[in-house]
Amino acid sequence: MRKLLPLLLVATIAACKKDKDKDPGQQPVPVPEITSFNPTHGIPGAEVTITGKNFANNANGNRVTFNTTVATVTSFSPTQLKVTVPAGATTGKLKVTVGLQTGTSVTDFVVDPIGPAITDFTPKEGPFGTVVTITGRDFGTDPIVRVGLNPIDVISKSATEIKVKVPSLNNLTTFKFNVQVGATGLQTASDFTVKNTGVLAEWVNKPINSAPAGIFFNGVSFAYNKKLYWGFTKLTQGETQAGYMTCDPAAATPQWIFQFVPANMMGPDHTSATAAVHGGKVYIGSGLDGNATAKWWRFNPDNNTADVLPDLPVATASSLSFTLNDVLYTGFGGVNKDLYKFDAAGNGSWTKVLTGNFRELTRANALVINNDVFVGPALIDLNGTRHGMFRFTAPNTLVRVTDIPEPAVGLSTPAFALNGKAYFIIGAKTWEYTPDASGGTWRLVIDGTGNLIISFVNVIDGVPYGITSGGRLFEFKFKP
Repeated sequence: MRKLLPLLLVATIAACKKDKDKDPGQQPVPVPEITSFNPTHGIPGAEVTITGKNFANNANGNRVTFNTTVATVTSFSPTQLKVTVPAGATTGKLKVTVGLQTGTSVTDFVVDPIGPAITDFTPKEGPFGTVVTITGRDFGTDPIVRVGLNPIDVISKSATEIKVKVPSLNNLTTFKFNVQVGATGLQTASDFTVKNTGVLAEWVNKPINSAPAGIFFNGVSFAYNKKLYWGFTKLTQGETQAGYMTCDPAAATPQWIFQFVPANMMGPDHTSATAAVHGGKVYIGSGLDGNATAKWWRFNPDNNTADVLPDLPVATASSLSFTLNDVLYTGFGGVNKDLYKFDAAGNGSWTKVLTGNFRELTRANALVINNDVFVGPALIDLNGTRHGMFRFTAPNTLVRVTDIPEPAVGLSTPAFALNGKAYFIIGAKTWEYTPDASGGTWRLVIDGTGNLIISFVNVIDGVPYGITSGGRLFEFKFKP
């Protein structure tokens, strides 16, 4: 037994030594590997994401160098590191050192020269009209900001910050901001998202004396000698004579003044007529008088008289009338596809100008902008919706342009022209059309939130005035 004790002691010591050699703290550290990094180039201060494996999962366990310059690690995990390009960095390999092991990138990180740069912008989303702040450096004194190819308004600018207003586009979308600084073109890394259209314009109420609700059902309206005229049918269901109202919207207290139409003009049941001012006179006609009618009159508002003129070549309702280059045109309406010009200076004869390629153009409108007339919306196909738009150019060209984004429904599509653009009202919404060589573009300027329905619009001295079916008066204004 005594001889066995030394042997047992030696075996115990050997076993303890072997267990000590198995201490996990003495295991070799895996070599870190860099599989990719993004972006592949940048300036000092830019953030770079390094992807790979075997990185340390603690704040001080990773040493990252750009070529030979140590960088600051801002985020870490075993498979991904985020670092900031250090000042003084030069183009070269990226290295990640964990313990005594180092992994090296296959390709170089390229350090861009110092110059103009975008670092960020806020906010990242909002409606049209949102003010966005673009931050960066070396923007100079006259940076140009674009959305696509279109320059947008710069509210303020400095070497490190540009404030812009998100432009009103045709529909909800996302886009990047492009900044031009001298010969250098920059673009934001992320998109701005348009969340909703916002409200760009509004109808501002103008107090006026009250009128019976629903009067002048399917009447007509026009502006003459800086006054609004509205009606030219019976005032209410009980009337036996057609009448109209007039007012001066620029007066301190606008007032509707009622008057009967001349005895040789339209009867009380004449509705859905058309009217146009030409040569200091007002021409009214077409419409419904039990059935479709071709009647045509020259009306003088100054003395409330009317001349009976030769009928239109076709009886129809809801026709369109306009004056272009001192020529009066009338036509379309209902299923009629023909447009005529009227010899107002001669014997009052009619000449057909063209036949439209649509199914129906009724309760639409025609707006003169420069030397063109924009007409619509039209029903193109039998089972389609009323959204087709056309451009008429004298003497006889009718070309389809960009359709209105929202098909028209209801009894009418009031419209007006202002500052080289056309505005069409669909229900409680107002759409703005900007003509161009590609067919034009649309944007929504009143989104219909207030549910205000405008029945007629006329422009006097550059101010659009809207009239509701109940005689309320409004002025169209853009929001600041």
